[in-house]
Amino acid sequence: RMVSLKDYGIKNILAIDDVFHQIGFKTEISFLDERIIEVFDTINNLNGEFIYYAQENNNQQLSDFFDEYQIDQILAESYVNSINQHEQSSYRYLIDISDVSFIKCTPENQEIEENLKSLCDEDARTLIILDRKLDGKNEDKGRLQLSSILQMISKYLKNDGNLFLIMYSSEPKKLLSYAATTQYLKHELTLVDDVVDEIALHVNFLSKDTSNESDFINVLRKSQKANYVNSFNEIFEKSICSLRDRVWDLNHNE
Repeated sequence: RMVSLKDYGIKNILAIDDVFHQIGFKTEISFLDERIIEVFDTINNLNGEFIYYAQENNNQQLSDFFDEYQIDQILAESYVNSINQHEQSSYRYLIDISDVSFIKCTPENQEIEENLKSLCDEDARTLIILDRKLDGKNEDKGRLQLSSILQMISKYLKNDGNLFLIMYSSEPKKLLSYAATTQYLKHELTLVDDVVDEIALHVNFLSKDTSNESDFINVLRKSQKANYVNSFNEIFEKSICSLRDRVWDLNHNE
């Protein structure tokens, strides 16, 4: 029998990704990046009509496009469903894992914090899957979001040994050493040293092309080891502090 995430005690998967921003009739076209516009046109066989409309009517809503091209409600709904399913297709395998609760989460700090608090209260093992590119239209904004989210997650990882992290991306970072990882976190994501120390061993990337549970398990095990190392480091630091206090007392009470 193949080993599964359930064998590692995983009860929940919290997936954080901008693809969970549901596209609907009231979605402004300006919200969609160039790639999504092209995909929407292609998968719905619109022959460039949506691409042209989006270029000329950036501030309109999707419903305006459907009205102008006299696309009826049922067909329009199928177009919207198609793009949402396409954008979330890299999670289909994880959604279908039985006995593991899959939680979709947009990269909004309040929503993430609410989910993390609730999951920590459950006292169950949770695998956090975090997308690296959180804003298709603005790379700098996406980096800032990622930095902020990692900072938040680091606090929960520090205090809860039941949380594990996987970085998920269509363009995984190739970080070939611990030093390269810390450099990426410090310089590209501008995280402070304490957060870098807490999160660095958890930063392991997995491609969104992956549909093999064993690949997720391999990265999960790396996150487990990170928890062990960080716990040991915390115990060691507390012991050293206690030892310093004790030596000071001895030195001043002879």
